[in-house]
Amino acid sequence: RHNLIPAIFLVVLLALPLSTNYRKIWTLILVLVCVVNYFWFTPTNLPNFASGRLISTTLEIKHNISNFKQKGQLISDLPERKIALVGRGPAQEYYKFELFRNTELVYVDTKKSPISQNVRMVFDSKTQRKNYIFFYFIPPIPEIANLVEQGYYILVDDPNTEAELVKIPHLQGHWKTITELE
Repeated sequence: RHNLIPAIFLVVLLALPLSTNYRKIWTLILVLVCVVNYFWFTPTNLPNFASGRLISTTLEIKHNISNFKQKGQLISDLPERKIALVGRGPAQEYYKFELFRNTELVYVDTKKSPISQNVRMVFDSKTQRKNYIFFYFIPPIPEIANLVEQGYYILVDDPNTEAELVKIPHLQGHWKTITELE
């Protein structure tokens, strides 16, 4: 979908030579380009990188979305009252969606910081109020330590941040990676 507008003009430009006397040569070149494109770029699960292998790429993207939704359900079912999610900004929209879909939670409020792109969301459950902070951009380690002191449980979705947090002994037990939720 990101390449739709350029692709429309590309099709028009490629069709023009086909209407000339060099149709056979140009058709051969186009077929060669399509075959090379198909085998040159491996399938990817990134929606912003085009691959000639549309079916396998689509299946990989659908698999990733399914994983994001499953992790979002696990996040919404966590017993902690305060949860901060650090890293993987684009995937966080799937996690937020699952918070809204959870029938045990009732939406209360959202505050977004325009500078840092952090989103604070508040939900009420039957037993307690739950606060979520989604850090689109990864905050510095001292800010993460400050969140732990405020009572937040940290979910890390970034390998570099995970490597830094492992080195800090007083934060152990107050955070886990998002892959450990399963």
